[in-house]
Amino acid sequence: MTRDEFFMHAPRAFSEQELYERRREPRLNYNDQYGWYASTRVENLTKFYDTVAHGPMADHWAASHRLANDCTALLRLQYSAGDSIDSLRAFYPTAIWAWEEHVRHLDNWYQGEDFVRSFSTRSPALSFTDDEYGLFVLPMLCFGLLLGHADLMPRLCACWDYINDEIDCFDQLVEALVAPLVPGRHRHARTYTRHLPYRKLDKVFRAAPDKRPALMARYLDEWYHASRREPGHGMHHDLMFKGYWSFEAAAVAWAFDIDDTTFRDMDFYPRDLADYARSRFPRAGVTTAGLFAMSGEPCPRSGRWSPRADGPLADVHVAQGRPMPMAEWRDASGQFHQHAVRWQWVAA
Repeated sequence: MTRDEFFMHAPRAFSEQELYERRREPRLNYNDQYGWYASTRVENLTKFYDTVAHGPMADHWAASHRLANDCTALLRLQYSAGDSIDSLRAFYPTAIWAWEEHVRHLDNWYQGEDFVRSFSTRSPALSFTDDEYGLFVLPMLCFGLLLGHADLMPRLCACWDYINDEIDCFDQLVEALVAPLVPGRHRHARTYTRHLPYRKLDKVFRAAPDKRPALMARYLDEWYHASRREPGHGMHHDLMFKGYWSFEAAAVAWAFDIDDTTFRDMDFYPRDLADYARSRFPRAGVTTAGLFAMSGEPCPRSGRWSPRADGPLADVHVAQGRPMPMAEWRDASGQFHQHAVRWQWVAA
């Protein structure tokens, strides 16, 4: 991506007046938070882009990481500040490119002599098990879905698959949202890697469609307290506060076509993003790649259904109108497992 292409849709920092006229996050203030943080992040785009493009090779992987971090942080911050959804949509592909550049430079670093001599351990470019999940993985996924960039999901998956494929570490929530959009993707996610609050969504996935709105409202009601171990919790007085948003709630509501009438005005629900997705893009459950249904949903078409997950999971025959089953299997130790999966229709 050339310099002109990179900065074509880059956000600009709002003035104090603009922030207070436009902000979606009422806790975000200008003097102690946004004014410094936004301008610094925007300036960093220039600094780290130039380092990646023209700086010493040894600095590339660290600078590319900062560049990708700041692109993601600006998506979150500018949504809170009230930037237009169309502007965020235009910038999103730039953030994807930044993460791809980080993977490329990180891989070069891992193959270099300095890293080999360090006897260090290779780590994923995007981790599902530490703070990166809430800071980068989930925001990049949810913004991509809600901004209408389903076509970019294979590229995002390639970024977080780097090293995670080798260590077989994947997240149930992420795979439930992204698998229908990436043809041929079969990753067996065994758990919600960050646990709370996200595993509370499993109740939503397991429930009948008419029960899901109430469960989503409960999820949002409990979200802040359940997020107390996640990065960003309790930071509304902090200099680097970017807003409190359950982006995953909006992504799940859109992807599974859950009526948000009863919870759209609740705190932490990014209503503008959800409305944008619903008004412009079809739900993720049915794609050009085929027909999909989540465990617990009524079967939309009789026939053979295949689980979109790795592991010893068999196809099932389900009659139209019957609830889609849970995935069940026993591991090598004999322990029984059961969890919700997305099923793909294969044949009549």
